[in-house]
Amino acid sequence: MKKGQRILVKLLILAILVSMTALGQPLKVNASTLPGSFAKGADVSWLPQLEALGYKFYNEQGAEQDLLQILKDYGIDSIRLRAFVNPSDDPSNGHNSTEELVQLASRVSALGFRVMIDLHYSDSWADPGKQVTPAAWANDNLEQLKVHVSEYTSEVMNALKTAGVTPEWVQIGNEINNGMMHPLGSYSNTENLVQLIQAGSSAARAVFPATKIIIHRANGADNGVVSFYDGLVAAGLKDTDYDIIGLSYYPESVFTSSIDELSANMNTLAAKFGKEVMIVEVGGNVSTNADNVYNMLVAVQNHSKAVPDGQGTGVFYWAPEGVYFGYPLSAWNPDGTPSFAMNAFKDGAAEINRYPVESLTLDKHTASIEEGGTGSIKAVISPDNATYKGVTFTSSNPEVVKVDRYKGTISGLAAGTATVTAVTYDGGFTDAAEITVVAGTSLIQNPGFEDGLNNWTVTGDAGAVSTDSDKHSGSAALHYWSAGAGEFQVSQTITGLENGTYQLSAWVSGGGEEETAEIFAGDQKQSFKNTGWQIWSNPAIDHIEVTDGILSIGAKLKYSGGQWGNIDDFKLVKQAGAIQTSNLTVNGKLADWYLEGNKPSTFGDSNASGGFDYGDDKPIDFTITHEITGLEPGTYTLNAKVFGDKGEPDPGSVMYIVSEGQTYSVPITYSGSAWLNPRTLTLKYVHVGDDGIAQVGFTVKTNSDNHYGYLDEVTFVRNPDSSPEIPSEPTPDPGEAPAETPVESPAASPTASPSPSPTADSSSVWSAPQAALKPTPQPAAQPDVKVLTTPEANAENKIVISAQDGVKEVRLPANAAAINGTNRLRVEAKDAVIEIPGKVLKELQVLAGENAEDKMISLEWASLSAEDKSALLQLADNKSDAELKLAGDVYSFNLSIVNPDGTKTPMTHFTEPVTLRLKVQAGANVQLLGVYNIADEGTLEYVGGTMDQGVMLAQVNHFSKYAVLEYNKTFADVASDHWAYNVIKEAAAKHIIAGISESSFAPKQEVTRAEFVSMLVRALGVKNANASPFNDVEHTKWYAGGIAAAYEAGLVKGYAAGRFEPEAHITRQEMAVMLMRAYEIRTGNVTPLVSLAKFSDSDKIDNWAVNAVSAAQSLGFINGNADGFYLPQSFTNRAESAKAVSLLLAK
Repeated sequence: MKKGQRILVKLLILAILVSMTALGQPLKVNASTLPGSFAKGADVSWLPQLEALGYKFYNEQGAEQDLLQILKDYGIDSIRLRAFVNPSDDPSNGHNSTEELVQLASRVSALGFRVMIDLHYSDSWADPGKQVTPAAWANDNLEQLKVHVSEYTSEVMNALKTAGVTPEWVQIGNEINNGMMHPLGSYSNTENLVQLIQAGSSAARAVFPATKIIIHRANGADNGVVSFYDGLVAAGLKDTDYDIIGLSYYPESVFTSSIDELSANMNTLAAKFGKEVMIVEVGGNVSTNADNVYNMLVAVQNHSKAVPDGQGTGVFYWAPEGVYFGYPLSAWNPDGTPSFAMNAFKDGAAEINRYPVESLTLDKHTASIEEGGTGSIKAVISPDNATYKGVTFTSSNPEVVKVDRYKGTISGLAAGTATVTAVTYDGGFTDAAEITVVAGTSLIQNPGFEDGLNNWTVTGDAGAVSTDSDKHSGSAALHYWSAGAGEFQVSQTITGLENGTYQLSAWVSGGGEEETAEIFAGDQKQSFKNTGWQIWSNPAIDHIEVTDGILSIGAKLKYSGGQWGNIDDFKLVKQAGAIQTSNLTVNGKLADWYLEGNKPSTFGDSNASGGFDYGDDKPIDFTITHEITGLEPGTYTLNAKVFGDKGEPDPGSVMYIVSEGQTYSVPITYSGSAWLNPRTLTLKYVHVGDDGIAQVGFTVKTNSDNHYGYLDEVTFVRNPDSSPEIPSEPTPDPGEAPAETPVESPAASPTASPSPSPTADSSSVWSAPQAALKPTPQPAAQPDVKVLTTPEANAENKIVISAQDGVKEVRLPANAAAINGTNRLRVEAKDAVIEIPGKVLKELQVLAGENAEDKMISLEWASLSAEDKSALLQLADNKSDAELKLAGDVYSFNLSIVNPDGTKTPMTHFTEPVTLRLKVQAGANVQLLGVYNIADEGTLEYVGGTMDQGVMLAQVNHFSKYAVLEYNKTFADVASDHWAYNVIKEAAAKHIIAGISESSFAPKQEVTRAEFVSMLVRALGVKNANASPFNDVEHTKWYAGGIAAAYEAGLVKGYAAGRFEPEAHITRQEMAVMLMRAYEIRTGNVTPLVSLAKFSDSDKIDNWAVNAVSAAQSLGFINGNADGFYLPQSFTNRAESAKAVSLLLAK
């Protein structure tokens, strides 16, 4: 912190103290609970922000009350408070400055609570997923950083002392599994980390000699906890530097699968290091099962108190108040009252069992898996709402079948048979399954290390290599870590291969910073870069030539002390030869592409599209790849053009690129593409290293029959003067489904993700805060989440939910009886109404999968802040050739399944459209309005819209950001006094017709039959169809889908002999016939029978068109010229067409 900032902080603290004195509050308060006794605590650092936003808290009787008093009444006697160095004003991710900390600490101390201070040494969250050095210290060397740590710690302690607050505990760093203040203080630089801890510890004790210093690590039940502290001691941590080992514990919903491991770790730590052990963070999902969380909290306290010699000294619940910020492990109900789980902190609390287990049945009693393969057995417990759902699994022959003790994952190790038995935690009920292991088809033996290191040879530092459960799939993976520098190679020689071309791949993850990290096949190798725990990437080596049937494969690692990582699921597959293509070029040059998966029936160059076509009447699943070599190191942008007209591809369809072992990807979407006007997909900030190699690929998957698309113009270009400070993070591998709406950059979310210690046997657990912490709620007196526990439908088959007063999310049980495939969900918010079809709700149940009773359906919406709206509109303006103006709020919508651990599984596409009703601000130009999907990079997708009493109604087939916009497009060749000026603007705004270029409309240019039909199809919102009945309409033409749709809708009939003549110019009488058919479709009225107006050339109108011309003239759609002639055989121009369609839409 700068000197001026420190002075300002001191002045603010002085002002707080003066204010407190004026209010009669004491400056120094002795806690009512004796120091040294077992602490029952809570971290309530969000409280001031929540109160400032207007949120209220209520006791169990429903009366409004101070949260702190409610906690005290439940037995909480200690409060933990975090501190950020120079935080932002973001309500959920900022605040917690020194002055705010002092104010809240004074308040809780005045109420008699003991105080714990949690120093993050960061400007925002510090946890295993990120340990960012404060911005003001970012350029420090180690000695400068130690000085800053000491000065900042002293400043915070002295501010507390001045306020009369004596903290009983001070935590130096938060969840420092991977160290703190990276990179200097990373765990791989363990000696640096220890010196930084010592700087903070000594500064805190200089002010408060009796305060107890805590060193905090996440994932308290993992295997690597003890070795983490071993590493600190080996690097110079002294016994006098700290007093307490602090752990986080966020168990899975079945806590019995890890509570014994937590207990064992606490006992070992206390005995080995002679220190107290505390659970300084704990949490569970009360919205799923409050009884389970209650029992977990009781068990954690009991196991803590059972640590020998009284060394287990406390348990702190993290963010019990966090429900209002969407934190899924909050201990509060959405209505602002405490959940039942809080009773666990009352004296005498004991575990309960309201619903005992009555029976156990396995989902299968026989199963067959391959040697080296994996599978799973699911235990079904009755009743569904049993309090204790814990099950343990054992194998009668672990050398044949290995089984995960708690998860039921089975691994085939050798040919043979074994019995897997499951036993319930409650009641001891049992069931068994016979598992047969058959010969494997994998070319690699033990590819996923399920059988330990069997079939693999480790050379070098073999002691650094083990197998552990931090895996990509199955139950095990290769794990490496050593306190000192290490170098090893793991390899396997495969014999008896068919000669040919192969690909080798593996899945890797880890802490990063290895000097060498690569997989190899023979003499070929592919480096990779690890970026964090549970962040898996998939390096691959292509074009491996085998000529003698033998291939040596494996991985090589070299690193300094403290690095760790995991390798899993090696895969070797034989490749086909290169695809023959001249169209799918890379940077304008011919390229060798290789196919993986199934070749579609249409697959190759097309003269019609000019691209590389793919299509089939069966589901598609293929990947094509090309390796680019000789690249200059730097940051690149990947672009490719894509078109599809048979619906969107399935999730998992991506454009991706692999460089230095990192995979960058963006979902493939056809939205906004048109025939010969494809969409451009973009990946920015792809880093290419010194090897100059990058592999680009496209994966396309569909579950539907009849899919068509094409790829074109791949470019991979180095960014000029690229800024290295904003690289993208790697995204999931090409096979994974996208988690969010497609964006042009693969940058990862900034939310936290927990990390293990270097040798951790880590399960996926919560390490707060998590992904739900991004909302920026508006001031409101009520919670922003509304939960319906028993939704019911009305007589109109609608589940209607009123969501006024700041509610931003509604939830209902995924297994609700009212979700029957017929009942619709209608949510009525202040300025938006969302209506979800019954079929979509039913498909959400399918998305929920097994154990739907433990999951919730979530519908979220939020209006963007003024700043974000302005920024997004600017991006859209930059990409659009029209003037854009907001006519209401920009909303972000999400529909998802809330899982028991609080994570959300989004529904990315709707088989039936969801209806949005968005409020339009007064004064908007109705003729130019439409509802648009706005992508994060500013790309617009027009989704239509009709006005009804100040509300714009539209139907959408996916959720992201939507807004009502005025789309004001002008053309240089259509002056404001042109007779068709307004109708052309309206037609352009409704995207019925576009200019022939960005600035030209060509109003007098004649229109073809295909062009006019396409205008009507777009105007009526008729969806493109698959097959045209006309033999002169090629399916590859841009207008094929529109003409097929027009035929199915009854708009067109065509000529004799099955012809349509799509590129012939349309006559005025043909236009009249099509207009009247469109009128019938739009209004539901039949064409009126009226007498033909007297045109000077009425006798020139063909008999088949007379009625249509008469009716069109009576409705005002057409007129004759100044001389009274209709000119039925003359061609229609673009201006006339725009006016006719505009008049149709006015009916």
